Amino acid sequence: MQKNLILGLGLSALLVGGLGAQEKGAEPEATKLLADARAARAVWTNFPGFRAALEVSMDGKISQGKFNVDADGKVAIEGLEGDAKAWAKRTLASIVSHRLDSASSTKNTPCAFSDANHDHPLGKGIKVLNDELHSSYRIRDHQITEVNRVMGERRFTISVLNSILTKEKKFLSAAFVINFWDLKSGELVMSEGNHQEWLRVGSFDLPTTTLVVTTRKAEGSEKGSVSNRLTLSGHQLTPAAKSATGN
Repeated sequence: MQKNLILGLGLSALLVGGLGAQEKGAEPEATKLLADARAARAVWTNFPGFRAALEVSMDGKISQGKFNVDADGKVAIEGLEGDAKAWAKRTLASIVSHRLDSASSTKNTPCAFSDANHDHPLGKGIKVLNDELHSSYRIRDHQITEVNRVMGERRFTISVLNSILTKEKKFLSAAFVINFWDLKSGELVMSEGNHQEWLRVGSFDLPTTTLVVTTRKAEGSEKGSVSNRLTLSGHQLTPAAKSATGN
């Protein structure tokens, strides 16, 4: 539950604020930098939903089922049970939520530059003003390349390693890492590497493969590193609903 919330807050990066461009301390250039990066993200506009065959490998154990998502982004999975179903649903729901078009992403969020290191490999650093999650970002070439947030007793950083360019010249994340630290001790408690592949179907770029490698401190007989992968195939967009007149 917490990780799904983190991903929803993180990579989309983009449902914060709209507090007003005249926020005290706001720097117009920093505010525009985030707004432009939001606009450069690949989103599903007029999304009809789609279905596909689903295969999940949880550290080598294979399960197969069916996946469906409707036009509102509601995810349903058939044929899987237990941990495989829970992980697949959580992972796919996060992927879908990041792609759905949202009016919130067009709002300007008052920002200021967080440092003067504009030559950082991940781009310019900016911070959101008056944000209870202490959000900050790095942006390079119109892409959000780093997200930093505090949630509860942890802070996390999402670092985007690679993106693809869609037919519409929008950016779609392909590889990223999420690191989690204990807020009090500063200890790294978990690291998660993600790799995603996409398929063009009609006017939409749909997910095909997601590989997640999670590493944490091993306790007892638990493994320190676990690899999970899900694969979607046979993608079919949901047919447009017919009007009441049958046209």
